[in-house]
Amino acid sequence: MGFGDITFTFDVYDTSSYSTPYANGEFPVEVALNDYLYFEYSVKSSAALVVFAETCKATPGPSFYSSPQYLLIDNG
Repeated sequence: MGFGDITFTFDVYDTSSYSTPYANGEFPVEVALNDYLYFEYSVKSSAALVVFAETCKATPGPSFYSSPQYLLIDNG
């Protein structure tokens, strides 16, 4: 088993230019139905890793099982 530093990041943007992510103080982000949000995720590590989002959902709470659930990515 190896050891090393791994950093995961997940940012949310309001435009497709991905120029400025929302700041921590701007969460929770509220959008109207059918408005777009843009997401960027990455992993930085001393090993050659790749991150792949298979499923992503929005919930009103921090629990994986919070309800209701809004599926953003399914079988990515």
